Amino acid sequence: HPYTRGLSRAYPRPVTIPGARASPLAAIPGAPPDLSRPAPGCAFEPRCAQRQAVCIERVPAAVQPAEGRHVRCVLYD
Repeated sequence: HPYTRGLSRAYPRPVTIPGARASPLAAIPGAPPDLSRPAPGCAFEPRCAQRQAVCIERVPAAVQPAEGRHVRCVLYD
């Protein structure tokens, strides 16, 4: 899922080589949604690099791609 990949890239990694510098953290561009005014589509759509036209039209259905995992993304429809 695009949001999960963004979170993974933003997670700090330990520096294991003495004297080496830590890599800069990757940011998810844009701003989080205004929860007081929910949009009609996917809440992550404005910040998603893989957004599609349908993402602004409806909230994706919940899908279970693996045991114990759930996602709401048109990429998994």
